[in-house]
Parts: sequence; C-alpha cells; structure tokens
Amino acid sequence: MKRIALLLTIILFFNACKSDDLVLPDRNINCSETFAQLTQKVSENYIALKEMEEAGDISEYEAHLKKYSEIVKGKEGSQCTMALMDFINWFDDGHLFVLERPEYTETEKTMIQERSRSSIKEVSKIEELLSKQDEDALIGTWTDGEYLFGMVKKGKDYVAYTLTSSDTLQSGYPVLNLNMTEDGYEGFYYGYTDTPKYVTVHVYKNDTYLSIFGGIIWEKVVPGSREEQVIENGSKFNPKLGYIEEVQEGVVVFEIPSFSVDYMLFSDLILENEQLLREAEYLVIDVRGNTGGNAVYGMFTPLYADRGREESQGKVLASSDNKQYYEWLASRNPEVYQPVVDRINENMGEIIAGPLFPRRPYQEEENKLKEVAILTDDACASACESFLLESKEISDRVTHYAKTNTYGMIDYTSVNMVPLESGNQKIFFGYPTGKLSELRFTDEYPDGYNKDGIKPDVRIPANVRDELTYVMQRIKS
Repeated sequence: MKRIALLLTIILFFNACKSDDLVLPDRNINCSETFAQLTQKVSENYIALKEMEEAGDISEYEAHLKKYSEIVKGKEGSQCTMALMDFINWFDDGHLFVLERPEYTETEKTMIQERSRSSIKEVSKIEELLSKQDEDALIGTWTDGEYLFGMVKKGKDYVAYTLTSSDTLQSGYPVLNLNMTEDGYEGFYYGYTDTPKYVTVHVYKNDTYLSIFGGIIWEKVVPGSREEQVIENGSKFNPKLGYIEEVQEGVVVFEIPSFSVDYMLFSDLILENEQLLREAEYLVIDVRGNTGGNAVYGMFTPLYADRGREESQGKVLASSDNKQYYEWLASRNPEVYQPVVDRINENMGEIIAGPLFPRRPYQEEENKLKEVAILTDDACASACESFLLESKEISDRVTHYAKTNTYGMIDYTSVNMVPLESGNQKIFFGYPTGKLSELRFTDEYPDGYNKDGIKPDVRIPANVRDELTYVMQRIKS
C-alpha cells in the first residue's frame, strides 16, 4: 500500500523521548508563504497536473488546495514540512515530495544536544532491552555500514541508539526516532551530527531493509547472516552494494539493494565477478528492497540481451525550472538533451516531446545463461521498475518473480529538486520533469504503472518464507 497521508496531529519532537515541551525558539518559516510557492511550483512544473487541467479534471485538486491553504496556517518548523508533504501525497506519486534540511542556530543546537545527551543509554542497557522486547519489524540490530544501531521500542516510539562509536559519535546516542503511520513510519533522523530532520521510513525485504527517505539504507544484522560475518571480521559493510555469488553449481545470485549505489563500487563488483556471470547457467537478480536510484543497471543488462532496445521518447512540461534541469543535462549530453532545451524555449507552459533516447543495437555477449530470474517486492520503484521493464524488453530469458506487485512509481520520471522560500527550515520540492514513453503503456497497462505497480510473471505464494530458495528451485525445475 502506498503512503496515504501523514498524521498532522504529531507534535514536533527532537530526541529519543517524545518531547512535546521542546520548543525551538529561532524557527523563522512562514508556512503559508512556503505553501503558496509550493503550489505555484507544482502548477508550473508537474506534468500530471497539467494533464489534469487539459482534461478539465481539476475540481478535486482545487478543493484540496483550498483545504490545505487553511491547514498550513501557523505551522512552524517541521510541522510545516509535514503539512506540505501531506498536501503533496494527494497526487499519490512517489516522485513528488518535499524534504527539509534545517539550519539550526547555536541556541537551538545547544538545546537539541542537551536533550539528546540526557537520553544516552549504556550499550549493555540497550542490548538488555533488545533481548526482552517482542519480535517486531523494527526492533533489532541494524547497520548503515558505519555504525551498528540498536532499535528499541519505547511506548509508541521506536528509538535507534548507536551500539558502536567513533571519534565524533559516542555509543548509546539516539540517532533516529520513529512513530508508526498508516503506511510505514515517520519521525526524525539526527544523523552523525545531531541535526534532526523530518523523514519518512519504510521497511522492506521481509523486514530486513530499512529505507530512510533521502537515500539512506540500513540493513538488519540477523544472527548467522552474511552481514554479521562481515562485521565480526572487522570489515566495513555497504548496505547499498550487495553481492554476486555462485550459491549452487551453475546458479549465481546477484543482490542489488539499491541503484543509488556508488557507480565505481558497483562497476568494480561487476568486473570482479565478470567471469562468474558469464559462466552462470541461471542468474537470480534479487532487487527486493530496492527503491530506485540511477540507471547503473546498464552495466550488466547487455549480458542477457536477446535483442536491442528500441528508441524511446517521453514528454516534458516546458517551464523555467525544467529548462535549467535540461540545460544541466545538455552540458553533459548535448545530442540528447539540447533539443529538449530548444523546445522548452519555444513552447513555455506546454507539454512537449522529451529527450529522444536512440535505439541501442543488439550486440551478442559471451554467456551461458538459460534463464534470468528477477526477484522483487513492493519496494521496487522508479529505477528498479525501469530496470525490470528494460530487462523484459530486451530478453526472452527474463522471468519476474514476486509475492506482490512492484511499488508503482515510474509513469512520471527524471526528478528535479528546487528550493522553496522557507527561512532556516530549508525545505525543497522534488518533482518528475517528464512522462514515460508511450511505448511503455501497453494493452495490459494502458494507463501506466503507478496505480497498481508491475505484476510478476510468477506470483510467489504468500506462505513461502524463503523467496530466494523458491526461485532457485523453480528456475532449475
């Protein structure tokens, strides 16, 4: 289920215990003015709203806008961010968002740090709490690759404390505080510097991946797991990188937790295992928990291609902000993106043809692959869904396995982000600049994929506990 709405009754809190009484004195945002600018940016830049206007289907949005112009009045600090996010969620498009990067005054920093320090716990106490609390999606030990965290439940709150330390961050320090919502969790992430910002959080891959909005991934450290072994050996662990391994003779598993992984690290992983990939008869690509990122999958998809990729061209809404975005892209690839800039200049305010991506001809790659299985869950969104669609387009050997449909966040693409006038709350608006090529809107998906997500070719029964083993057994039978 997609996120439906934020709970606007939540009071601002900034540490490991709910702190209704912590009032930060130097917030200087005028939420009504920020809301007015946000709605202007939505109108100027969001192609889905433009389509609604052209279809004459705008009355519900106008009522929604009027309602929230009252709701945002008097909202301060992160309460304003919450209200703006709730307003945006009406469109049900994960590529449409607001986020904050607050700047705190020295007085506020002192208040936040003093309150956080008063909540520090001994590691032994955190571990004791972990051993006594009931099983829960969030409760347990997690890692972001730099630190270990113990997530415990305190009343209705979930609080993550550092279990390890560094020169700049001590153990037992609260770094994340969450409340459950209708569709996940929300709260405040403090990072390594005790500068809290409002975030939404979801848990995927059978409650082993924790995705903090903004590209932060934690992975649960399960006893006996690969992650625990790496950490016990004293090595760093990168939750975004994944692995490539032959798990049975002729069967290789390629885990890709995120397509926002560092480009060079991902390239090195593929190059180091190139021979293993070419010698495999069965390849299982596990993208459960992968909420998207960039098109780094182009490094390996030619390995199993049976044909080239056809040219594609979506749509773009011509606006000043989108012009700046495509000018930036044109500075890197003028052949593809400069024509878009030219069309924007000539048709400001209109929906125009987007970038024309040329046909990619087929080139045979050395491999022994008989079948490629792509394993997803409901996290698979954006670039993950693009990867899935492209893999199916170029290969007859690809089968999509999952218990659920994908998330559904691909119809509107190419995200830009612009600042909003929001004082020291520093709020940004993110939105998709264009729309997917019409070639992607098939008879099965005439209205796109955002509504229901992409259906798997093989739906894994809900009672299957180990999807990976299930897929490996299926592809070899």
